[in-house]
Amino acid sequence: MSYNKSCGRSLGIIALAISLITLTILIIVLFNIESIGPCTDYSSLLVSALALIATVLIGFQIANIVQLDKRFESLEERTNKNIENSLREQARISMEAATKAENNAIGTSLMMLAWSFLEKDEVDDALRSLINSLRAFQQGNLNDPTILDEMHDVEESLISIANSDKSVWLFRNIDEKNVFIDTAMKIQDKEKMNTLLDFFYRFDVQESVAK
Repeated sequence: MSYNKSCGRSLGIIALAISLITLTILIIVLFNIESIGPCTDYSSLLVSALALIATVLIGFQIANIVQLDKRFESLEERTNKNIENSLREQARISMEAATKAENNAIGTSLMMLAWSFLEKDEVDDALRSLINSLRAFQQGNLNDPTILDEMHDVEESLISIANSDKSVWLFRNIDEKNVFIDTAMKIQDKEKMNTLLDFFYRFDVQESVAK
């Protein structure tokens, strides 16, 4: 395609050059017609004029085609760019939706696991499962009413543990404590958030106690 465009531009330049040369020659002949003599063949001049007109028209059409090619090229580039951006955006949306769906599934699984720990009175493991479940839900699809209900249930379970006397434990490391606090700070209900933050700040980190 680029070869055809280059060829078209070259033909346009050649046609315009020929037109200018022919026009120059014709003007010279017309201005010097009296010096040529009475036997001048005016039909040849007429043919030359017609040839000039035809050449100019051809050159003009070729120039128009070249300009049209440029416009089509620009339009093609914009169209390809828009298609590329659209495909990239669709891929991003699909990946984001898949990630949210995965987080929803993780949150639900951890919630069910936490409840099984609570039935066995294993509060430490239940608390860790609940906070990780809540963290997954916060990164999931919050437009899903079912997910919002499950996240609310997780928050209520965490509040129940925080208000119980069974919760005396240590964070495994400082990273775990930071994750718990960061997750609690994202709770929309300020009263629940403050209750859990007060609860988490009561406990130390195992590594610090060991030292």
